[in-house]
This record gives sequence, structure tokens and C-alpha cells, in this order.
Amino acid sequence: MAGKKGRSGPPGNLNNVQNPWRSFWARKALRQQDKWILPALRSYLDEAIEDAGGNDISSGKKRTLEIAQMARGCAMLILKEVGDKGFVITTPDGWDMHPGLKELSRFLALELKARQNVGLDRIKQAPLSIADIMARYEDGEDTGNDEDHRESGQ
Repeated sequence: MAGKKGRSGPPGNLNNVQNPWRSFWARKALRQQDKWILPALRSYLDEAIEDAGGNDISSGKKRTLEIAQMARGCAMLILKEVGDKGFVITTPDGWDMHPGLKELSRFLALELKARQNVGLDRIKQAPLSIADIMARYEDGEDTGNDEDHRESGQ
């Protein structure tokens, strides 16, 4: 079976692809009219990998971030469809919410869970050095203790 010029193997072959999900999204998973999400998904994954520690993270974490990326893509497609058809739809029994809205929370929860599994559930702050703590103390800044407020009468 002959392939396309510039690609190895038959069309749809994902062997030896550096970023298989990118190829899968671009070649197989999306209809032509939905390919507008590809740049957003690429930047989403790149930013998530950077937040997780760059390209030095494990392949398992990368796969987990790809799951988050897929959930984000599904949520974006649902929101586009809801935007086109409206939140409320007419049914034979009267009206109802768009069916996609009922599934949206599942995709958002899946994305959040995948990001938490990688360790992106909170913003990490660098610990303060002893010099910074001493400088705050000497400047009289609020240390966050309730006792400071009680002593000053506030």
C-alpha cells in the first residue's frame, strides 16, 4: 500500500511518531470543521508539560497530560456546539438543557483529575529563606499570626 509523499508508510500510520497524540488529533480524531481546536490543544499540552517540569518528566506523566489535553478538547467541542445550538433546546416534551452540558462536567472533572495526578493541583511557591523571614520580622510586616493582631488590639 503506497503512502503519501512526505509521510512514512500508509496513510494513518502512527509508527515512530514523536508526538502521537498530535498526529492522531490532526489525522483521525477530528472532523474537518472541528480542526480549529488543534492550535489550542498543542499550546495546552506544551504549557502543561512546562508546568510539570519540562521535557524531563516521565512518559507516564506525559500520557496523563495527554488525557487532560483530550478532556480539554472534548470540553471545547461541547462548548462550541452549545454555543451554536444554545443552552436550552426544544424537545417533544417541552424544553431541556443541551445534552452536551450534561457531559461537560465529566470532561472538566477528568481534566482536573489528570492534572492533579501529575502534581499540577496547586501553585507551588518557593520556600522563604531565613534572610527573607528575618527581613520581614525586622520590618514589622504581618507574619500572618492571629497573636500579632490581638497584641496590637486589632
